[in-house]
Amino acid sequence: MSLDFSRRSAFAVIALSICLGLLSTPAQAQYEPNFELSVQGGYDRTFSVLKDFAEDGFAAGASLGYRFTDRLVLGGDLQFHSFHPNDSVTAPFGGNIEISSTMVEYAGFAKLYLNDGKRRLYARGSAGLFHGRTEITYLGVQMAGTSDDPGMSGALGLELFGRNNSATFFEASYRRLIGEDIHWVSFSVGASFFIW
Repeated sequence: MSLDFSRRSAFAVIALSICLGLLSTPAQAQYEPNFELSVQGGYDRTFSVLKDFAEDGFAAGASLGYRFTDRLVLGGDLQFHSFHPNDSVTAPFGGNIEISSTMVEYAGFAKLYLNDGKRRLYARGSAGLFHGRTEITYLGVQMAGTSDDPGMSGALGLELFGRNNSATFFEASYRRLIGEDIHWVSFSVGASFFIW
């Protein structure tokens, strides 16, 4: 059921993005500087194996890209994801346990704009390293474990060009660890600043 909900949510965001993109004005958004600095935050929707032990989480991140053409941006990502265990994990310990799980994503990305105008649809793909850390405190004893896994993501988004070389954007993305059955969907909003 959670997988179906995630798919429906992702398709709804994509459909909304497409509709808004089709309503875009014919005016060309002028990006003078070549560098794009973006910050974003959002909601991580878990499913599959991850849903079995973790609640939905949150994400925050930043990226820096270089605009090679008006339609193509290449750059690097730094994303932070945080998940907390659900009751099926903590209940057997009678509330005497605290668990936190975080994941930092270091990735390279490519973003391709699909149309012109002040409302621009884009597709975005990235690949890199996911560094996970889990901390457990039980009866006063603290333990921690880390992992490093390759991963990838794909996203569709809508960028609304603003004033003073800035824009806001809405994005739906799918992330997966390669070789692991750990994947989730992120919904985020952010701002981009076109500099240098």
